[in-house]
Amino acid sequence: MASELSREDILQQLCQLRDGEAKTWNLQRAPSTIPGAGDGVLLKGSCDSHTVLAVYSGVTFQQDDKMLPLVLNGNSYVLARRDGVIIDGRPHGLSLQLFETAFRRDLARTHRANAYPGLTVEDVLSREQALGNMVNHPPAGAAPNVVVVPLDLWEGEAGELSESEILDCSVSFQPPTAGAPCKQTAVLVSRTALCDEELLLDYKLRP
Repeated sequence: MASELSREDILQQLCQLRDGEAKTWNLQRAPSTIPGAGDGVLLKGSCDSHTVLAVYSGVTFQQDDKMLPLVLNGNSYVLARRDGVIIDGRPHGLSLQLFETAFRRDLARTHRANAYPGLTVEDVLSREQALGNMVNHPPAGAAPNVVVVPLDLWEGEAGELSESEILDCSVSFQPPTAGAPCKQTAVLVSRTALCDEELLLDYKLRP
């Protein structure tokens, strides 16, 4: 299970994805195999168990953020970490507006704005490893094949991984404070070996 995957393993795999190392799979946003589910995320090729596949894109909130109740209302893209951190992965409306504001703020804060002329948030959120928020809940009778693993990152860690393109899709509603993580996100990890199938995540939905 993914609980066997250490934090160091996750960071190493993210660095490999960042560096474009060869892999035997890719992710695509495409019509879901689940009737009526709209789009989903399909894995093409094959991967081993415990493979880091994607980041759950969106804006992270703390429980006391005043904007949180507004984004929770009617939002089916919310992921709650066990430590209380909330990730809003809704790719439109107010959620997208908040994402763009925080993303532009972070680019300016890390002095990277000039390195991305013409970059849109749609570009950022359509990257292969940014599709975690588009993974569907399994239908009745089907088992999830990926799990969520929370991940906090500090500035300068793992070769400035937090400032890489692979993690541009994760932003915080509030700017990070001194000594606190600069990224509080979650990654999707394969539970078993996968081959040419749709990714499915158990969102703990009530029947």
